[in-house]
Amino acid sequence: HGRHGNAWVATDSSWVVGVEAVRDAITCPALPMTSVFSIRPLGDGEMLVAGDAGGGHLRLSSPATYQAIPALDQERVWDLLDDGEGGYWAATDAGLTRITGGAPFVSQRIGADHPVLGGPGRALLRRGNDLWVGTLNGLAVVQPDGAVRSIEAIDGSSLGYVYTLVRDGDTVWIGTLGNG
Repeated sequence: HGRHGNAWVATDSSWVVGVEAVRDAITCPALPMTSVFSIRPLGDGEMLVAGDAGGGHLRLSSPATYQAIPALDQERVWDLLDDGEGGYWAATDAGLTRITGGAPFVSQRIGADHPVLGGPGRALLRRGNDLWVGTLNGLAVVQPDGAVRSIEAIDGSSLGYVYTLVRDGDTVWIGTLGNG
């Protein structure tokens, strides 16, 4: 995703890479992580970045600046989503994490005992007021009142490892590992 035809790509060993459409130049802002698992544009040259050493805000100014979210410093974060209220949702190896506050941030594990949310988190998607969460154990939807429902395959089986969620209008595309 980028402005003016530019693209920003999350990589396993080169952090975040920017490919400029106009000059065919590649930009790699320095980050305190080796692998970047997801990027989410926030607008105005800023994005959320999640990776093997936490997550935070990357501002694409000259020079680029990175501000870590301290509550995620020791976490392996696969996806990071701004909650619109000054906090974040994080899909981590430990599961779904809710981060609230600001000085200091407070980190809370959500659904640790749930069969789907209790698994390592991989993908997040906001659809209306619901939060869709892909994990190694399947797919769950967290509703605003805290209720959680699991989404299953058409035959009633678990979707298994859900590693990506993409919204296309009212449709959600679910990428799984080995289950179609």
